[in-house]
Amino acid sequence: MSSCLHPQVTCISPLDTIQTKEVVISAAKNFSNFFKTIVIKEEFTSENKVVLLLETACPEPVGCFRSTSVLSFENGLISKIELFYDPRPF
Repeated sequence: MSSCLHPQVTCISPLDTIQTKEVVISAAKNFSNFFKTIVIKEEFTSENKVVLLLETACPEPVGCFRSTSVLSFENGLISKIELFYDPRPF
């Protein structure tokens, strides 16, 4: 993942906004320890953006939830990640 991220990447989610490659990688590691699976249901691309429709399975009481991720690219690297999901289970 590190090689795909812009050094000044921004990640915006319903719970927080974080910046820089190191902070985003650390948050992704913490989140990846929590989920069981992530399935990409659909993928759309346009110019410098990719939109992913995701289905994520987590341990109970969260269970399965759907989300959308919008990735923006700059010079071939992910410069912005926007996550859309219902934060109430978290």
